[in-house]
Amino acid sequence: MHTLDQQDKFHHAHLYIFIMCQPTT
Repeated sequence: MHTLDQQDKFHHAHLYIFIMCQPTT
């Protein structure tokens, strides 16, 4: 089972990657 802390870190990492994948304007 994943803890809330791990889930939160994973969520932030996913958002960070998603933002990084976006073109810089």
